[in-house]
Amino acid sequence: MFKGKYLLAIFTLVGTIIGAGIFGLPYIASKAGILLTFFYMVLIVVVSFLIHSFFAEIILRTKKKLLLPGLAKEYLGKGARIIVSASLVFGVVGSLFAYILLSSSFFKILTGPFIDLPEKLLAVIIWGILSFLVFLGIKTISKVELILNLLFITIVVGFLFFSLPKMEIVNFTLFNLKESFLPFGVVMFSFFGLSAIPCVLGILKTPKERANIGKVLKIALAICFMVYLIFILIIVGVSGRVTSQDSFTGLIPFLGQNIVLLGAFFGLITCATSFLVVANYLRDTLSFDFNIPVPLAFIITCGTPLLLVFSGIFQFIEAIGLVGSIMGMIEGIIIIMIFKKIKKVGTRMPEYTFKPFSFVFWIIPIILIIGVISQLIYFF
Repeated sequence: MFKGKYLLAIFTLVGTIIGAGIFGLPYIASKAGILLTFFYMVLIVVVSFLIHSFFAEIILRTKKKLLLPGLAKEYLGKGARIIVSASLVFGVVGSLFAYILLSSSFFKILTGPFIDLPEKLLAVIIWGILSFLVFLGIKTISKVELILNLLFITIVVGFLFFSLPKMEIVNFTLFNLKESFLPFGVVMFSFFGLSAIPCVLGILKTPKERANIGKVLKIALAICFMVYLIFILIIVGVSGRVTSQDSFTGLIPFLGQNIVLLGAFFGLITCATSFLVVANYLRDTLSFDFNIPVPLAFIITCGTPLLLVFSGIFQFIEAIGLVGSIMGMIEGIIIIMIFKKIKKVGTRMPEYTFKPFSFVFWIIPIILIIGVISQLIYFF
């Protein structure tokens, strides 16, 4: 599996999944506890594998080249397409908002030694630069984003060696029941990479290659799980109760400015490239699928996150927690509904089939719905 097309497919999925969510995981682990966060990670990685597997088979059972909104309309009707489209806009706008907040934190670390600017002003500066690039039509190449993610994984491993002497067992809290609802949305946000499945299937072209999509999913999610776990142990082990929402700010007193600057730099680049990919995707979707004029599509795409910045309603953890849980619930339930139907009405024979236990079809929606309720209760 670790060669040729399989390797590219695995790390394409890894590169899509590992994003802004990784920076929020240490914070929730420091608040809710390592054991509670580990429990949520195991639960969500299983749910994520099942939903990604369903989605892969749905695509393989459909002759037309459709993304989730089109698949929802094809098999469930126009109402389902509207729901999925609304979820898409909500999720993308929320993600763009989170990228701005996180980028401003990294930018503050990088500029801190030279000038002290308010974080909201930094957020506006970051927003202006990235929005201008979107306006120019600049898109990051998926291979560039993949390379950046692999470099970041390398840096995480490097941080492990630098951090080992500074890690202390007393910094770890096992579990905190008062924060028991906190991890769900952030963990969900961190493990979803549905948008990469069509790309992965485009890499795996032959029937034999596509038949192994299940193994690709397992390996990719296992890699993400281990990277997340190592990152959590590093950050929380060093900074403990002062772990920051962006992970790196809280490390400065322990590891020094220079080593943290390296992590913040790659964190900023990772968030910036993700912003460009996601913003261009939403702008093009609004323009091509909903016939919204390009200038207006651009204003909706880049203007809405800025309004959220000025609203001051959410912080980074709240933003990704709500986006992860709500988007995960809507898209997860829609995919399950399509999957159950497509087994009977699919338009082609798939190279890969997945046969879960029947209880999976009701227990996953229950988990996702409870997750959303828990986030709404926790944050509001």
